[in-house]
Amino acid sequence: MGSCTAGGAYIPAMCDETITAFIFETKTPGFHVARKLSKVGLHGSPTAELVFEDAFVPETNVLGKVNEGYKIVMSGLDIERAFDAVIGVGTIAEALHLALKYAQEREQFGQPIASFQLLQAKIAQMYTDLEAARQVAHRAIWLAQQELRVRKETAAARAANEALQMHGSWGYLTDFDVERLWRDARLGEITKASLPLSSHTTSEKACAAQRTLHQQALQHGLSH
Repeated sequence: MGSCTAGGAYIPAMCDETITAFIFETKTPGFHVARKLSKVGLHGSPTAELVFEDAFVPETNVLGKVNEGYKIVMSGLDIERAFDAVIGVGTIAEALHLALKYAQEREQFGQPIASFQLLQAKIAQMYTDLEAARQVAHRAIWLAQQELRVRKETAAARAANEALQMHGSWGYLTDFDVERLWRDARLGEITKASLPLSSHTTSEKACAAQRTLHQQALQHGLSH
C-alpha cells in the first residue's frame, strides 16, 4: 500500500532473503493502482493498493547499497516518527482545546461539567500530556537529526479519546470536530510499529542492557 498520487516512490523489496531499496517511477510498464482504499481517518492522505507485474527496475535505481535496504527503511521510519511527534503536539493541543470548550459550555445539574472533579482530573492529565509531548517532539527531532532511533509515542490518541469521551454521545456525531481528531489520532497507534512490537523491542533492549551491565561487572571483578 502507498500513495497513489506520487510520480515516484522508494520501494523496499526482498532480494535473496535481504532487503534492497529502489527508486521506482510510477510510469514504469507493469505498474498500476489496483484500488484506492477508504480509511477511517486521514482522508487528506490517499492510500491505495499498488500492483507490480513484471515491472523492470534498472540497477541505477537502487537506493543506497544492495542488501542494505533495511537501514533505509528504518531511517525513514525514524524521520516519520519525529514528524509524528510534532503532529502529536498539535493533536493533544486541539483535543485539550475542544474538551475545555465543550466542558465549559455543557451544563448538568445547573453547572458546567468543567466544575466536576473527574473531568478536571482528565483535563489536567491532557495538559500534562501536552507538556510532555512538546519535550518528546524536541527530543525526537534531535534524535532523527543525529540518525539515532526514534521511539513511538501514543499520548495523542489517549488525549483525543478523552476529549471525545467528554463530549458524550455528541462526540460520536460528525457535527463535532472531536470525532475527526479521534479518527486521525488512532492511526498513530497502528502505523510505524505496533504497540506489542514496540513493547517487545523495548523489552529486548532492556534485557540486552542488563546483560551488558552483568558482563561489565564480571570483567571488573576479574580485573581485581
